Amino acid sequence: MTIAILNSKGGVGKTTITTTLAGTLQERGYAVLLVDADPQGSAVAWHHRRAEAERKSGHLACVQITRTTLDRDLASTNADYVVIDGSARLEKLSVSAIKAADVVLIPVQPSVLDLWDVSGTAALVKARQQAHGALPGRLLWSVARSRVPCWRRRWKRRSAPWGCRC
Repeated sequence: MTIAILNSKGGVGKTTITTTLAGTLQERGYAVLLVDADPQGSAVAWHHRRAEAERKSGHLACVQITRTTLDRDLASTNADYVVIDGSARLEKLSVSAIKAADVVLIPVQPSVLDLWDVSGTAALVKARQQAHGALPGRLLWSVARSRVPCWRRRWKRRSAPWGCRC
């Protein structure tokens, strides 16, 4: 199963979610391939630090692929799970990650600016759904803040055309 964590906005928690998910799957005994599709390389750096600290990498491999052929590059992997850490503002790379994915998670912070900005990523997911059938796309609240109004009702009205759900 290939899980892509994507959002065209930076700073929403993509890498944190990706590395936590990959580490958790590995700890449960699955063979995991962590793909860092972000030129910053934060997921690769996390993997190296984790391997040094624990003196093992187990069944968690990590590669950095920042080419738009990502979907073809991953076609022959034998990992139980492939977890893709997407990059902000690189639409062609996001399209390739969406092509490779069985599930797309879109991290969103509870702010109006984040809700406005997520429309680009949601539109890419919707285009893939229309062209190739069902691709589960889910919004993932990446930060919970106290004293911040809940945007869930507003988001439901905005997200209906894209087919994404909270």
